[in-house]
Amino acid sequence: MFTRPIAIFLMSVLVTTQSAAQSAPPEVTVAAPVVKEIIEDDEFVGRFDAFGSVDVRARVSGYLQEVLFTDGTLVEQGDLLFKIDPRLFDASLRQAQAQVEVATATYDFASEQLERANSLVLNGNISQSVVDERREGFLRATGALEQAKQALESAQINREFSDVIAPIAGRIDRRRVTPGNLVRADDTVLTSIVSIDPIYFYFDIDERYFLAYAKDARTRGSS
Repeated sequence: MFTRPIAIFLMSVLVTTQSAAQSAPPEVTVAAPVVKEIIEDDEFVGRFDAFGSVDVRARVSGYLQEVLFTDGTLVEQGDLLFKIDPRLFDASLRQAQAQVEVATATYDFASEQLERANSLVLNGNISQSVVDERREGFLRATGALEQAKQALESAQINREFSDVIAPIAGRIDRRRVTPGNLVRADDTVLTSIVSIDPIYFYFDIDERYFLAYAKDARTRGSS
């Protein structure tokens, strides 16, 4: 039998195959380099400070009726914050409206009387003194009507001011007055609001960082 030569042949083939496998180069994954701008950052300790703040005060005197916000929340400019009892302001407004109506009627009558007098004096039916008297009455009626209109405007403003609104947007502080208490115009602080957009941030920086940032800013400006 030819067992030994066949075995030797098989071993030779196996050794040759292993050698070929070992000599094959390994696969290498190649990636293209990524080119991008790197932004360096540094950490500093500082504090935030509001861009603006305001103390909310009543513009009219009266008893506080209602609070319409939650302490510490964000509010928008124009949001209704407080309501002052409006009944007295409503009464003053109605009275002012009635005065305007009376003054308007008086003005219309005086205007008609003056116009009629100017027509009659041309025909000699009345004297010039009557015309002068009616002109004086017309001027008084004109002044009274203007005064009544101004009083009506003032009453309307006071009624509007009984609703206290947020003058700016921001974070509102706690309420400093509760319903039922008397508030005085331009005196009682009801709460305060600090703006949060925009907002300042203050921090200290040493000379080394300052010079580095200044150099970088000049470089960016010239490029």
